[in-house]
Formats: sequence, C-alpha cells, structure tokens
Amino acid sequence: MSHAIVNRREFLKTGAAAGATLVIGLYLPAVDPRGSHAPAAREPFKPNAWIEIRPDGAVTIWTGRSEMGQGVRTAMPMIVAEELEADWTRVRVAQADADPAYGDQFTVGSRSVRSGFEPLRKAGAAAREMLIAAAALSWNVPRDACRARNGMVEHVPTGRRVGFGELTARAATLPVPADPPLKPISEFCILGKRMPRLDTPDKVSGAAVFGLDVRVPGMVYAAVARCPVFGGRVQTFDPAPALAVPGVQRVVQIASGVAVVAERTWAAFQGKRALKIEWDEGRAARWSSDGIWSAFAAAAARSGEVVRAVGDVDANLQAAARTVEAVYQAPYLAHACMEPMNCTAQVRDGRCEIWAPTQSPQGVQAAAARVTGLPVEAITVHVTYLGGGFQRRGGLRPRRAGAGHGVRRGGALPGVRRARADVRPRPGPGRAGSATRGPDRERRRGGSRAHLGRVPGEAGPEDRMGRGEGGAVEQRRDLERVRRRGRPLWGSGARGGRR
Repeated sequence: MSHAIVNRREFLKTGAAAGATLVIGLYLPAVDPRGSHAPAAREPFKPNAWIEIRPDGAVTIWTGRSEMGQGVRTAMPMIVAEELEADWTRVRVAQADADPAYGDQFTVGSRSVRSGFEPLRKAGAAAREMLIAAAALSWNVPRDACRARNGMVEHVPTGRRVGFGELTARAATLPVPADPPLKPISEFCILGKRMPRLDTPDKVSGAAVFGLDVRVPGMVYAAVARCPVFGGRVQTFDPAPALAVPGVQRVVQIASGVAVVAERTWAAFQGKRALKIEWDEGRAARWSSDGIWSAFAAAAARSGEVVRAVGDVDANLQAAARTVEAVYQAPYLAHACMEPMNCTAQVRDGRCEIWAPTQSPQGVQAAAARVTGLPVEAITVHVTYLGGGFQRRGGLRPRRAGAGHGVRRGGALPGVRRARADVRPRPGPGRAGSATRGPDRERRRGGSRAHLGRVPGEAGPEDRMGRGEGGAVEQRRDLERVRRRGRPLWGSGARGGRR
C-alpha cells in the first residue's frame, strides 16, 4: 500500500473527463454542465470527492482531516475501503486540500472517525453499488446475483469475476443510489482488525513532508518576535540592528509581534534576536506562579453549583472509618509541538498558495482570503503532516493571521518560521491547568468533589484574547475518602464508580 500528499487540482485535472459527481449526503463539487457526458472508456471512476478508481484497479482514497499522529490518515480510508469492498493492498491514500467537498475539515476533539463514520461508509457503499450494477449490466444478469469482494465483482451462481478497474467507465454512467445499503458489521474484513499505520514508513525513513519541509522557488523566511507575556503587545521597536544582520531583507510589525524577513532561516533568527523591542506586557505581567496558586486555592475554597451527584457523599463520609485528603497541583502545561509553528505562503498572479501543518485548513483559507483580499476560490491550502497539534494548530490564531499580514505588507513572505523560543510563557490566568468555561462551580462526580473556576477579578481568555485562545482556569481539589479496607465509597451500588 502507498500513500501520498496529492494536489486536489491535479486530481481534478487528471480525471476531468469522468463527468460524474455523486450527492450522497456529503458536500461534493458541482459539475460543469458543459462536461456532463458519459466518460470515455478507460477513464478513472470518481463517484465522489473521496474515491478514485483507475482502469488498472488501483484505488485512491482522499482523507479530509489532518494527520498529527492520531491515525486518521489510516482509519478514515479504512472506513471507505470497507464499504467499497476494495483490495486494501491496492489502496493509495491522499491528503485533501481545503475544499468544501469534504464538509467540515476542522480536525479537533477526537471526533474525525465518529463524525465521519456514517458519511464515509455511505460514500464507499454508493461506489460499490454502482460497480456491482455495472457488472450486472455487462453480464446481463440480475443485480442480486452479484456481489463485491476484495476489489472485484463476482457473479455468485457462475463464479465469474471482473475487477473494479474494468467497470469504471460503465459505472460512471449509472445513477447514484440515494440510500445505498451498508454492510453488516459481522461482515467487516478491514475495520476491527489491526492494520499497520500508513504514515509510519515515511516518517521512519524521513520521506514524510511536514510543514517545515516545504520549499518553493525564491523562498524567504520570517521569524516572529512575540511578547514574552501572553496578551502583551509591541510598544516601540528599533529595526536597525536586525536590518544590519547579513541576509535580513525587511522588518515588519504585525498583529502578534515583529517579523524579521530574511534569505535564510539563520539570518531571520539572528535578526529577531538583534531587535530592540519595548513590550507592553499588559495585566498578565503581574502574575507569578505563587500568585496563581494562591488565587486557585481561594477559588477552590468557595462553594459551587453541584452539576452532578452520584450517591450520598456526605452520609458515606460520616460512616467512613478513615478519610484521606489530598491536594493536587498541575504546573503550567505548554502545548508545545515537536514541530514548531509554521506555514509557507506564496501570493502571485491573483492567487495565494499555502502549505501548512494545520488542523483547520478551511479556517486558514478564509483567513488568507480576508488578509489578501482575494476570493476564497483563489486560495489553495495544502495540508502537510503535523508534528503534533494539541489544538494549537486549530482555529484562527493571531500568530497565523500575523503571518498572512506579513505576506500582504511585506510583498513577498513565502515562508514563516517560528522558533521554539519565540515565546517564553509566564503562567497567567487561563494558561495553567485545563480548559473549562462558566462560573466558579463545584463538581461532584462519583463521590469526589472538584472545584473549577477563574482567578477572581481577572478577565477570562475569551474576554482578553478572543474565543479559542484558551480556556478559563481550572483548579481541581480532589477529596477522596476510602474505607480502611481500601474500597472506594462512591455511594450506593456498583454504578457509582468513576468512569
């Protein structure tokens, strides 16, 4: 099996003559009426945005979600291939560009497989039913006498078989089944089995293309100096020391800091270090780790709203022969990816082309359209492998908008690179602990109590930086009481335990 990153434009170009688009509950590309004709023989069969079957029987399955180590580039094609009855050894997986044909491409919340399971099954099943119908017509036999198995259609009574590749031309002329039948789970032969990850070989060999691996002709690089305190901004800066560094071309102030554009990465980093910047660190500058923990402790001591109660906690605590109290503290959690934040952009001839390790390709596309003034249709976003995500590569963050701002103001800023040391975060409200929303409250779950809330008197991250920049501060003080014999007391009944 092979897999690759394929330009969707090239995909559409190589198969434009197929002329078949299926509407099966997915967002699919429209068809030009001038090209609505039966495809010539030996053309690829492209029933929808997800599948292409070539005359030689090779199957390409596109994945619309971003691969950042969680396995969607293997799992989602498996779903399509299962219902298609494809020969998994002949399946090639390709990464889709930003395109409404794939619906919502935002890869977040561990939801790619569960949200795409039924639509992808239907996409594969529709293609399978069209191939079976094409074989039945070719043999002049009843449709019910045929079945698909492992990349072939078989006429069950006679054992006659034909490969998917030989059926592509005829299948493309057939009507699309509105509600194709799905396979019983008991007949699954791909799903539910251990399959090697398709991205592993290229990652081990170094052939995998991450955002930092992208190179385009005439490329220059930018390193962005950002305030060391979250929420801070540039007060004044002197670009002269950076411009004196050999290889530095320009210095541009952007929304998230100051960008140094240079011919090489090293020159950009050196120019950034040479900058003389005075920062307005904002309100978060007054916070320290000790101050944050004191505020957390005060928040945890307040009463809150009970949002879930399991069993009678108070009665069981009174009856317990022994109680144990513990306070847990979690340090600042940096969503630090192995691959630094980056993207590459090229604006020319009325188009903008972007290569980015992003969780939100359509979000990047929309942001680039706003920044450049170009229509969304003129923005191409290629999704590379992501060297970790952790939500940092999702949403429209200021850093990504800043990169596009540099493209517009700087004229030519194809590469934007960020060193790991660009931000030296100081823990601040909304930056330590886990994300939550809502007022201070007490949670009771399975006999334990947890307090969650914002630091008193401080605006939450959504107020300070906009939605998605981080959650409110969560402080959890877990009081767990157990019987002397070590059995947990979650209230009455076995169902009261933690999940």
